[in-house]
Amino acid sequence: MSTKSHRTNLEKTIPALAMSAFLALSASDAEATAMSIGPVSYNRLCPSLIGGDDEFNGNGPDVDVELTLRRAVGNQQVVLDVYLHEMETRSDWTEGEIRRSLTLGSSPTGRPITHIWAPGANGAFQWTVLGTNPTYGTANVFYVDTDTTLDRFYNPQWWVSEIAVNGDTDGGDVGGCSASDSYMSVRLPAIWFWHS
Repeated sequence: MSTKSHRTNLEKTIPALAMSAFLALSASDAEATAMSIGPVSYNRLCPSLIGGDDEFNGNGPDVDVELTLRRAVGNQQVVLDVYLHEMETRSDWTEGEIRRSLTLGSSPTGRPITHIWAPGANGAFQWTVLGTNPTYGTANVFYVDTDTTLDRFYNPQWWVSEIAVNGDTDGGDVGGCSASDSYMSVRLPAIWFWHS
């Protein structure tokens, strides 16, 4: 079975497993609630020009992507921080950047989010206590773009289905936001949280 088929089956199975585990957890706590985020896609997030002209011109760029899944506002919101930095590998050092925080969801009860349905130490999915650190995880991709095709990175972390980057293109690269400009897309699977 292909990786894509496994991922599709996993995306269908996780919500059912999460709900079963949630029902077992909430049987002892009548006020506990599960919250699902995703699957969700953010398509064509475009960098701003911060240096050089707008053209990589076949000179890279060096690409640095960082996604951070965290809680905000008293641990009552789930946020995805998106960072992309692209830099041409020679003069005139064209440079583009994305810095965005995307709200994925909020606790409907107003209570803090305390657990996530995630792989445990043995790799099996289970409700995992989030603790006091608001950051759950970070996914990184670093590479040099060597062509003008879309670069796809699947499952850099279990909570990221895909990161796709269009770096160098046939024309101007940074500053526009069409399919022929530089951009990044992100796909997330269903992610389950629990708040009591």
